[in-house]
Amino acid sequence: MHVLYHFKTTYLFFGHSLEVHQSAIATTDVHRHGSQYHCYLVCGPSGACTAASNPDAITFLPGLTKQPSFDQYSGYLAATGGKMFHYWLVSSQSKPSTDPLIVWTNGGPGCSSMLGILTENGPFIIQDDGVSLSYNDNSWNKFANVLYIESPAGVGFSYTPDGNVTTSDDEHVLPNKCFKHNIDVAVSGFGICPAAGRTLGDKKKMLCELLAVVSEDYERSLHSMLDFYKKYPALKSIYFLIGESYSGVYTPLLAAQVLAAIDAQILTGVVFGGFATGNGVTNYATLSNSLVYLLYYHGIIGYSLWDELVQNCCDGPNNCNFYNSTVTECTDRVTQAITILGTSGINPYNILATCAGFSPQKSNGTKFFRTTPEMEIMFRGTRIEEKLHKELKQFPSIRLSESPPCLNYTNAQDYLNNAYVRTALHIKPSLPKWTPCSATVLKNYQRVYSDMAPIYTYILQNLAHKVRLLVYNGDLDTACNFLGNQWFVDGLGAQDEVQWRPWLYFDGSDQIAGFIKEYEKIAFATVKGAGHMAPQDKPIATSLLIQNFVTGKPY
Repeated sequence: MHVLYHFKTTYLFFGHSLEVHQSAIATTDVHRHGSQYHCYLVCGPSGACTAASNPDAITFLPGLTKQPSFDQYSGYLAATGGKMFHYWLVSSQSKPSTDPLIVWTNGGPGCSSMLGILTENGPFIIQDDGVSLSYNDNSWNKFANVLYIESPAGVGFSYTPDGNVTTSDDEHVLPNKCFKHNIDVAVSGFGICPAAGRTLGDKKKMLCELLAVVSEDYERSLHSMLDFYKKYPALKSIYFLIGESYSGVYTPLLAAQVLAAIDAQILTGVVFGGFATGNGVTNYATLSNSLVYLLYYHGIIGYSLWDELVQNCCDGPNNCNFYNSTVTECTDRVTQAITILGTSGINPYNILATCAGFSPQKSNGTKFFRTTPEMEIMFRGTRIEEKLHKELKQFPSIRLSESPPCLNYTNAQDYLNNAYVRTALHIKPSLPKWTPCSATVLKNYQRVYSDMAPIYTYILQNLAHKVRLLVYNGDLDTACNFLGNQWFVDGLGAQDEVQWRPWLYFDGSDQIAGFIKEYEKIAFATVKGAGHMAPQDKPIATSLLIQNFVTGKPY
């Protein structure tokens, strides 16, 4: 048949920068996707070309005044149980055939990684009109190939055939068995979990239980990576997992699976470099306890309340239990402090930023309690949680809907729900509208891990792999605050290497980007003046931090 089609001529390996674009009329059989026809030529250095098709290639992205010089792809990765994870891959603008691969996930749980590519660290920034895209000068694909995955199923454009989006950190633990199905050999290969019938020492038993029967969600994530490498085998260079917020749970668990899968030769030809979490969930107790300190020392609660907190919750100003005290006077004061944060109009993701949608208290006394999905883990299982739930019932709006509190992603919603954009990204027409976060996933997500330290320890003590870890925090965030994560990393007991010091970035002149402490195989860094979404608030500094992390350069 006669069709107008578009040739994109590239060298044989993935993402080479030399491209020739041309249109032509020809008689040929071509791959059809929806109502569009795509035909591609793959050409070797000799100039000989053969027809090849990649239905995931983005040949035209709406909203740009000029199409990018780098390759990009959007489609689906097959996970277990028929689950399909939507991905968007942008190749490096530098050396795509040798640059590292970053796999990015947003948190929630239930929030879309499309927020990452369009508002934080991707090559494009969505404009206020919800139609236009501008280029991001500090995109992470300046130095790496970056893969954005929407997970778990039910988030964004990812879906499950039966509509069931219930999932958890881990399913019920089965004794003496690590990782379901074909993953069960992997961790036993590390010597962590012995074969059935053998005796477990206390430490090994603890680690086995923490890694045993990794949830369907993480098995699906690993399976989706296996599918990714089938699609893009040329990207089997060093790769890193990076995410923010509740990815502080996602990322270390998936990293443990990846290491096990590599050792079991399920995932072959891949070098796993390590992982980083930005403003991540690490430990419920430390994040809860440190939050109260943060509220006082940032001036959000007054001295009189602080004095009552110290009197009723502390054995001294530096030895306080705000998290799970059983003293009624203490739990009442902590509840009061958290309620002030939720009702004052403070943006919980960045205390110096404005709160979208907030207006001063009306004459009828109506207030809104703004709680983040990350904050819902704090004080979990304690008396304070019970009191907060009673307090929350007084307020009209208490939970995540389509956008997190104080944030406005209307522009991203408008863009991603545009029919031309959905077609360009190869989204199934039958899928519902894209939303920044899924209230259904959040509601049905079963949180299991309250402390990620054993998983970090497991990875850090794995001598078979030279991995590096980074925990970084914008210092203006209350959802997952820097102080609690600093305590968490310090409590891992890793050997000190470089003491607390400022780290710098260049913006016309050297500027202090934040502060950092380096340990053996892991570092903790603050990003000065940034909130929960550090790449959005401080793009130059955060991009440099991540570039140094993935390339192994000094911070």
